[in-house]
Amino acid sequence: MKGIIFDIDHFATHDGPGIRTVIFLKGCPLTCAWCHSPESQEFGPELLYMSSKCISCGICGQSRQHQTRSSSQHRTQVLERSRREQSDNLITACPQSAIKLSGELKEVDAVVAQAAAYRVFYEHSGGGVTISGGEPLAQPAFTLEIAKRLRLEGIHTILETSGMGKWTDLNSLIPYIDHFYYDLKLFDSSRHLKHTGVLPNVIQSNLENLSRQTRQIAIRLPLIPGYTDDEDNVSEIYHFIQRLGLKQIHLLPYNASSEAKYTWLGRDYSLGHLPKQTPEKLLSLASLAPEGLEVSIMTS
Repeated sequence: MKGIIFDIDHFATHDGPGIRTVIFLKGCPLTCAWCHSPESQEFGPELLYMSSKCISCGICGQSRQHQTRSSSQHRTQVLERSRREQSDNLITACPQSAIKLSGELKEVDAVVAQAAAYRVFYEHSGGGVTISGGEPLAQPAFTLEIAKRLRLEGIHTILETSGMGKWTDLNSLIPYIDHFYYDLKLFDSSRHLKHTGVLPNVIQSNLENLSRQTRQIAIRLPLIPGYTDDEDNVSEIYHFIQRLGLKQIHLLPYNASSEAKYTWLGRDYSLGHLPKQTPEKLLSLASLAPEGLEVSIMTS
């Protein structure tokens, strides 16, 4: 069985306990304005152009005319040529690796073998594998097969999900996942639709169902200044997960480092100007949690 992956990151330390391998599946039904991995949103392969690596050799443009053009004009030229020719030709031709294809079909066997090769590091650090995205539920059969194989290998497995998918698909994963990292971004329906492109009904309903089946769930709340980090939104999410009997919530401070990825895709990132939250702001939001919730302020 094959699925589309845009990255496999070894020695990751921010996606669960210990040293981990993170498998990033491509494709997501959400279109969050702050998405940290914009190359994960589309379901098919995408060409990335990194102008900072370009030495204007002219190979990708068949001439040196692009030397006087802006990076955005040059990227357009590269993309136009990629539509006429095989992208592999352009990627191979570039001497600086300034052109990259994001998204590759991979067999389950190959993915699991690559992850299992780092078993010794998981065993010594209490780590494992994290299946992330994009949205893993958008490739349900592929995700399930990877999870089953990792369970057979005895490797601790975390699923990172927005919860936007079919309940039957999420439910089928429960026997094979050790811990769920479940994103909640906005509680209010109109705000959620405006900033993520979807209503939160399915996400909230799936979490309700999941919480009846397992308590191995940590809620993750990305704190985006002016979007998700107001006291009303944070408090509503706290009280929602408390009603479900869940205890763990991770606050994820804003990180603007993804702006370069938008440039590589030829897209504008309108949130790059947003300031990071101060330690005082983060502690204030954490203090809103009702008694019984275990709030962690994560580092990036």
